[in-house]
Amino acid sequence: MPEGKICYIASFCDASNVGLGVNCYVVTEGPNGTRYSELAFCKAKVLPLSQKFTTPRGELAAAVLNSRVANYVAGALSTVVGEKPEVYYFSDSEITLYRLKRPPDIYKVWVANRLKAIH
Repeated sequence: MPEGKICYIASFCDASNVGLGVNCYVVTEGPNGTRYSELAFCKAKVLPLSQKFTTPRGELAAAVLNSRVANYVAGALSTVVGEKPEVYYFSDSEITLYRLKRPPDIYKVWVANRLKAIH
């Protein structure tokens, strides 16, 4: 990783009907103001075949993993650098983003538990 100040962490998630994945990048700023991004952590999971996972459920599971991974990387960086960097979460699922704006208690148990884990 190039020397410089850590600007933020950008974490991306996505899911399909067979699996999900998360990529977490650390963005730093060099002495001349140029920004660099480096892959810090990535994880992929295969969705279980025994359970019926719809695409919105897979996207929500990816969002939960996204929040865990980004918080893990931020915690690891805070022990090294001394301060916790800002974290930005990205998802292409409008359903998940809409669910996150509303209170978790209005949803069924499975969805509500995952929304509480993200909050």
